[in-house]
Amino acid sequence: MSAWSTWIRESLALTVGLVRHRFFPLAFLFGTSTAFSIWTEDAMHLAGLSQGERRWDLQVSLGIMELAVAILALLILVRGVRQLRTARAGLLQEPYASPYLGSFFAEYLRMLAQVLLYTLLFLLPGFYRYCQLVFVPFVALFSRQYRSGDLDAIRASERLTKGRLTRVLAAVLVPTVLAAALEYTPQMIESLHDMPFRILFNTLSDLTSVWGFALIYLVFESAMAETRLEDL
Repeated sequence: MSAWSTWIRESLALTVGLVRHRFFPLAFLFGTSTAFSIWTEDAMHLAGLSQGERRWDLQVSLGIMELAVAILALLILVRGVRQLRTARAGLLQEPYASPYLGSFFAEYLRMLAQVLLYTLLFLLPGFYRYCQLVFVPFVALFSRQYRSGDLDAIRASERLTKGRLTRVLAAVLVPTVLAAALEYTPQMIESLHDMPFRILFNTLSDLTSVWGFALIYLVFESAMAETRLEDL
């Protein structure tokens, strides 16, 4: 069985497990996000072109909300994945041990700043940089060496993705495109713009993002198992 077929099979099983084990926090988070997104989209539609400043404020609010949801979902899912997976690499450890949660936020902001800088230069280099740094949150939350100060999360992610960018690209791109397509389908097809369909497609989009997390984690786990700690 190929690595990809194994990852896809295991990622689907991990997705189901994550949803079951973290159902209530995920339901609250995604429910709140869906309600806010639908309200914001309707408000922007009503504002139209005549209220450009209000549309801009709403768009910024939506962007901040999506960033907050992404960070909170990551923390919720990382908590769940440690209950469901036994990591095969000695580098990984239980997350959330005080005071390292603050360090995670610092590394995440460093990662985000670099991705935004590359994106401002050109879109494709920004996406490429994101793929290089996609493992930063896992390193910052799981790594014993990072917690002892012997490992830089950004450099570790760069080295873990080196030679594996094709698989990382696929693990990032496929779920992202699918989630975006599901989210915007009700806006593109008028017959699906009714509230029940909008809630349904937003929910499917959120579940696809959980699957994307599971797939990226399995690629990270595989990269860790193939890498010597001294090489990081």
